[in-house]
Amino acid sequence: MRRQEILLNVFTQLRNAGFVCNKGDFAQKLNYNPSYVSSAFSGNRPGNLSDKFFRRILATFPAINESYLMTGCGEVLRGTAYEGYATGVLPFASVPGVPQNILDGLRAEQEVLHRRLNQIDRILAQLSGSVVYDRKRAC
Repeated sequence: MRRQEILLNVFTQLRNAGFVCNKGDFAQKLNYNPSYVSSAFSGNRPGNLSDKFFRRILATFPAINESYLMTGCGEVLRGTAYEGYATGVLPFASVPGVPQNILDGLRAEQEVLHRRLNQIDRILAQLSGSVVYDRKRAC
C-alpha cells in the first residue's frame, strides 16, 4: 500500500473517531503548515510523506497503530485502549495491573464529569440562543 493511501486511511479513521474535524485541523494538531499536509494528501510532493512526518502523526495521535502507519498492514487504530476517546467515554472495565476499586473510582469520576459537561452544554445552548448545542460539531 502506498504511503499516500495509508495517510488518507489514517486521516479518515481519525476523523470518524472524532480526533480531528478536517484536514486543516489535522495539520494544526500536527503543528504542520496546512499546505504541507495538503501536498502530502494530494501526492504532489512525495517528499512530504517522510518518516519524520509519519513519526509526528504517531506522536500526536497515539491511537494510531504504528505497524499500520509504517506498512499499511493491520488495523488503523490500536483498538479498545482508545475506544471512546473522542466521546469522552473511556473503557474502565479492566486495565491489566490496576485494582478494581481504582477502576470503580475512575468510572464514578467519569460519570460526574459527564453530568457536568451536559450541564455546561445546556448552559451554552441557552447562551448561544440555539436549541441544541453540539460540542462535537462545534469544530
